[in-house]
Amino acid sequence: CIQYLSLVDCDIWEDGCELMARRLRRFLTLKELNLDGQWEEHLDLIVTSLEFNMVLTHLWIPRCATQESEGDSSWKQMEYFLHLNRANRRCLVESNLRPAIWPT
Repeated sequence: CIQYLSLVDCDIWEDGCELMARRLRRFLTLKELNLDGQWEEHLDLIVTSLEFNMVLTHLWIPRCATQESEGDSSWKQMEYFLHLNRANRRCLVESNLRPAIWPT
């Protein structure tokens, strides 16, 4: 199982970025992903995938100067889902949780 993946200086172009962004929801063991490439047009797809991916905790993507503005909601949404995953969001939907873990 791959848990850490770094795809830097791999010349991932727009088609590859789109495919990776769409399939990110199905990476069930990947915890950390380090990417470079043309991601500017695919941030919404990444956010959509992160809604379903409950394992990924760290995602490293280069930001353009225009995307670093505080008003960019896609970056904020990605950080939101990654923070939830770091807090073990997956635990909330797993059916095999024992009631003994909850305080009484």
